[in-house]
Amino acid sequence: MNKAKLQLGILGCLCFGAGDWLLGYVNTGSVGEGVFYFLQQGHGVEYDLNRILLVLMLAAAGCFALYPGLMEISKVASGDRQRGRLSYLFAMQFGGYIMLHFIVAFHVLAYSAVMKVCHEEEALAICALLNDAVNPAFMLSYVLIYGSLVYLFFLVLLGKTPLPKKAVLLTPLVPMGVLCVLAGILPQGPFAYGLFTFCINFGMIVWFLYLLFRCDIFDVR
Repeated sequence: MNKAKLQLGILGCLCFGAGDWLLGYVNTGSVGEGVFYFLQQGHGVEYDLNRILLVLMLAAAGCFALYPGLMEISKVASGDRQRGRLSYLFAMQFGGYIMLHFIVAFHVLAYSAVMKVCHEEEALAICALLNDAVNPAFMLSYVLIYGSLVYLFFLVLLGKTPLPKKAVLLTPLVPMGVLCVLAGILPQGPFAYGLFTFCINFGMIVWFLYLLFRCDIFDVR
């Protein structure tokens, strides 16, 4: 297993995670129904354009670093067939990452831009139409992301990797769930909102770090 590629994966998650944090770290308040859920909670209100552009730049940089890391993770599976299947699923997850982050950023950017030239009612109406148009792609992005993570969870749990079965506790789904619960019990405010948006990347970073420390049971390069 290539340590440099695992480290690139961590860097990619940090880039995506920093963008998530910038989107999530806000004082939220409901702005209306029928629009993208981020906007319903107040995300996008008075967002500075430079902030949105920084989110998009971080996501673009994250793409180049994350992909080789995801492909390296597929090597944890035992046997060529399982590795090939896992590699395919992580390629799909990469596509889901891109879809999810750019859809969210585009929604917030569109709402912020329209609010600068229209009344709130018009902005909400436009964004509601936008939400209806892209919602199928948004839901698909979650399917693509979680499909690979669920498959990885059961591979480790069922002993289909060289890793001990207890390592399932460090597969991305578990730390993601822990962080989501923590964000939910903390006093609701900018920090808790930012923490919640970081959960997917947090789970991936934990798994990358674990593999870095367990490279001894793989072919280290």
